[in-house]
Amino acid sequence: MVAHTVYEFLPEERVIPFVEAAIRVFDRYGEREKRMKARLKFMVKKWGVDKFLELVDQEYKALPQQVYWIDSSANWQPQPPPPPTTTVLPTNPTLYRLWRLTNTFEQKQKGHYGVALKVQLGNISAPKARELAAVVRTHAADELRLTINQGILLKYVPEAALPALHQALQRLGLADAGFGSIVDITACPGTDTCNLGVTNSTGLAKALEKTIQEQYAYLIGDSKISIKISGCMNSCGQHMAANIGFHGSSMKAGKYTLPAMQLVLGGGVDPDGTGYIAEKIIKIPTRRVPIALGILLDDYEDQQAPH
Repeated sequence: MVAHTVYEFLPEERVIPFVEAAIRVFDRYGEREKRMKARLKFMVKKWGVDKFLELVDQEYKALPQQVYWIDSSANWQPQPPPPPTTTVLPTNPTLYRLWRLTNTFEQKQKGHYGVALKVQLGNISAPKARELAAVVRTHAADELRLTINQGILLKYVPEAALPALHQALQRLGLADAGFGSIVDITACPGTDTCNLGVTNSTGLAKALEKTIQEQYAYLIGDSKISIKISGCMNSCGQHMAANIGFHGSSMKAGKYTLPAMQLVLGGGVDPDGTGYIAEKIIKIPTRRVPIALGILLDDYEDQQAPH
């Protein structure tokens, strides 16, 4: 569901009280019998946003703190690292150019770059994380951020340090190009760890990334197409907000029940900021999803409008 705009602007001292009041309303009136409907979005859909906000306003009056002042004077800001004293040349200029095209951008602070790391499924081991921390301290500001598509963002990398950073990330296996592109697939844990998961979304994500890398490598720099996978219909993998989405399901084949994926198309955000929810298209046996993706991409190549 597309989120409702509640306020165009809300003073920071009112943000936490508003959230607390909203949580209290959900705690009081939220679904208690049907587990799949125990979501705030279903309450808003049932009552309408105006009725929901009316209850939030009523609850707001009972809060012990109707404003919560946030002390921002002590906010820590990362400091850019000093520029490198030695020049490092890319070991593979072609890979470096593709990585720089898809995984870096110049910040507003001239001469410094943001660098995004494509981390498959957001999985990184503790030893590798420690090695990455040392790399960050050497080449970037002493801070990193986790991105909504399961990646990592580094800040304030001097332009002259990009080749050395790329080499260091290559040694860690974190220099894959295509951050935020079609090959950077978001997936929830699925049946690996979730009791609600119906299918193995992580295994499918790896299979689809392999399909794209082997058969559609020329699309790796394409950030216009996003693929997201959820292990069930609850959309933890944000499949309904993707251009191409899948959510876990099942289907009958005679007396057998097969793991399947519901294909959805058309989700995402327009350049003007308008959000769209994907539409259900067809249910596919999970093992045939890579073939279905190939059909979609071939059709995309044939039918796309000229730039």
